[in-house]
Amino acid sequence: MRADARHVSWYTRVSWDCVHFESPSAVQQIKAALQDTDYRSYPIDGLTIGSTRQMVTAIACEMGFPSFVRTLDGLLEYLKTAAFDFSNDDTQVVGQAPGLLLFVRHANDWLSNDPSSAGELISVWLSAAEDMSKEGVAAHLVFEIQ
Repeated sequence: MRADARHVSWYTRVSWDCVHFESPSAVQQIKAALQDTDYRSYPIDGLTIGSTRQMVTAIACEMGFPSFVRTLDGLLEYLKTAAFDFSNDDTQVVGQAPGLLLFVRHANDWLSNDPSSAGELISVWLSAAEDMSKEGVAAHLVFEIQ
């Protein structure tokens, strides 16, 4: 699929349509189009994921979540706040990104080797995206398919 301007705009929308399967070239075009924006973008590598725990750990580490976030429930709670900047004492929201994107490289391998954890991520992502949408934050999960 070609990531033309209209296609790239999908990734800036607050929408229920927030899980995507894209070619490597489309992913590069999306990243390039959004690189000079305030959208937060995080990559994880599907080759390193063989279980739900490894998936949660990969995302938590990439997004800078505390080390105790190692369960699906913990991931969900922290994803809901990933677009927000908090004061030093964590009592006030002092900023907000317009959107959040999680890119999964080597998604084919992950989906083939451990489809259950990929399904769990999709479920958690949809729930977090619904909550973020109430705050006007776009949240998109992008699987890079070879």
